[in-house]
Amino acid sequence: MQEHHVDRGLHLLTTSRDEVPDPKNGLMYITLANAQSFLLSIELLRPESGTEEFVAMSATRRNRNTVFRMAGHGGFLVKQPEFGSDSLVSVRREIQFYRYMAREDFHPLRPSMPTMRYSDLASGILVLDLVDPAVPLWEYYEHHDDVTDCVRAAEALGEILAVLHASFDGVDVGPGSATSFLASRLPPALTLDQPDLSLLTSLTRAAYQVLTHLQKSPDLSGRLEELRRSWRPSTVLHGDVKLDNVLVLDPQDEQALTLCLVDWELAQFGDPAWDVAGAFHDFLVLWIMTMPDAVTLDGMLEGERFTMQKMRPVLASLWRHYCQTRTLDASRSAELLGKTVALCGGRLVQSAFELALGAAELPTRSRLMLQLAANIWRDPDSACGTLFGLSEVAS
Repeated sequence: MQEHHVDRGLHLLTTSRDEVPDPKNGLMYITLANAQSFLLSIELLRPESGTEEFVAMSATRRNRNTVFRMAGHGGFLVKQPEFGSDSLVSVRREIQFYRYMAREDFHPLRPSMPTMRYSDLASGILVLDLVDPAVPLWEYYEHHDDVTDCVRAAEALGEILAVLHASFDGVDVGPGSATSFLASRLPPALTLDQPDLSLLTSLTRAAYQVLTHLQKSPDLSGRLEELRRSWRPSTVLHGDVKLDNVLVLDPQDEQALTLCLVDWELAQFGDPAWDVAGAFHDFLVLWIMTMPDAVTLDGMLEGERFTMQKMRPVLASLWRHYCQTRTLDASRSAELLGKTVALCGGRLVQSAFELALGAAELPTRSRLMLQLAANIWRDPDSACGTLFGLSEVAS
């Protein structure tokens, strides 16, 4: 198959009662009803393919995602933002990143990304080869008790992040450069202590409690400002590293463990510690979210499923493999680890806030995330050992 790029509005060839036109340009949503016509129109589906070979299902999350499977022919993931939504900007950035990578035939990162088959920058439609069979990394960990398997997966993730950061180290993102579409900005998590009025007027009581705690707690107040001052953009980031965006291909084949990093909407030029902190943070979130519901923190900890004993070697292996792949010396490794651990605290505060957005009262899990962030920021050296299984100095 060839990759198709267009920079014009896409008008679908068929109509159905499920299609919703965009009043500004007449574009149509791709729906389960018109999916076949769409794939035929961009020549990713053959006219002779029978309907019995074609299955379409919605996978909508932040965007209108649709999964298409064809018997014997793999499948596709079609991503399309809601018309008029802010996500059009981020999907266009993802398209531009895939287009850039498509020109880099031998880029070392390409085996760790899905293959783009079609893109339309105007409408924000992106078609990727379906990564299948695959499961998100969190699901892989839920079904694997063998620490050796868990460590191998963490090492593979550390290697992917290292390849990403090393291959773009010092890249030019200035005007006129091939990567000028990449923004260089602080992640929103690092400005959570400076909410604008529009956010404050729409907060739940629980979310407001998180912001108040962030601004008044001695262990949390001022920490995000420190992280903002220490931010050092130097390479391209994935920007949204979490276990849901890391797919384990063919998870039944333990001898050929391969990972794929997906969802590049938040790709940007930034500090490499942010991506590694995202991985650290999401393992901590997995630990917290797989605890049983309980009124008290002690009650939750008593029934933990993804235990600290399992998590520490996983995180330590991820970190060491990242440093080995990037060939970081001891000094650079210690400096980056200190920043990674601190940024992990920032990510935990963000997750506590997001969890509280849908709650009337502050969830116990949000309180646990805030406490972990406070512990990390108060004593990063201790956090390296007790949480991440590392002994390196994090100062």
